[in-house]
Amino acid sequence: MRPAGEADVCRVHVRPPPVPMEPAVTVQAKGQLVKKTAFYVRSGNSTRELGDTEQEKYILGRWPGPLPTVGVA
Repeated sequence: MRPAGEADVCRVHVRPPPVPMEPAVTVQAKGQLVKKTAFYVRSGNSTRELGDTEQEKYILGRWPGPLPTVGVA
């Protein structure tokens, strides 16, 4: 048992990907689970989803120039 007031701390370091990623996520919409792709960014200690226009601007600023092809056979 841990004494009162003590807690574990975890710190995770993740390298940025070389290309933009749009993970498939499951969200609840109108009471049903729906799969969709979404583009998320970290800002401080939070995560938020970007819309199409914001996503395009973010990608152009974060990955200028032509993007490398990753995982394309």
